[in-house]
Amino acid sequence: MRIAVRGVGLVVAVAIAAACSFRPGATGLPGEAGTGSDAVIAGDGGHDATAAHDAKPIDAHVDAPADALDTCKPTACGSAGGVCLGGTCVIVVTGQNKVTCPTGETCAIQCAAMNACQHEIDCSNATSCTIDCIASNTCMNGGIDCTGGGCTLYCRATSTCDNIDVACDNKTCVAECCSNGGGDCMNLNIQNAAVSMTVNPGTCPP
Repeated sequence: MRIAVRGVGLVVAVAIAAACSFRPGATGLPGEAGTGSDAVIAGDGGHDATAAHDAKPIDAHVDAPADALDTCKPTACGSAGGVCLGGTCVIVVTGQNKVTCPTGETCAIQCAAMNACQHEIDCSNATSCTIDCIASNTCMNGGIDCTGGGCTLYCRATSTCDNIDVACDNKTCVAECCSNGGGDCMNLNIQNAAVSMTVNPGTCPP
């Protein structure tokens, strides 16, 4: 009778040892990772760690405000008389007042009425400026400061971009003279540019 009890105890001990050493998904062969959850943990930190890592950029993208990726700042642009369109601060000018592109902005300045933009245009703190001289006698008799990030001028109409100095400070400054002989770009002087180009006749976008 004592022998039978000892046999049962031995069987129980063996069963407990086998249960403690069991690893789901493991093949039991040395050197094989297996296909279960233990293999994932050994390889890359486990499913939970991977999921948490992947969730961060996804959540940041989804939860960000719609304008967070827009480089134009509505308050700064608005204070300069502009509106944000597609990441650009668009400033429409109809008077002869000084025009300033806000710091860090990409500006599109449109001189849309006769005699507009006849005083200084300041893009000294801008990322870049496009200055579109649409109406006659615009962008003339003044100075344009493009030392921030360079400028592109579109001189479309009669007597546009006349008698002006464009300061570039080793930036790229380009003037496209598109009035087809209408007296544009007369006495236009681009100063200290890394790349300076006056194209006459030029190509102005529609």
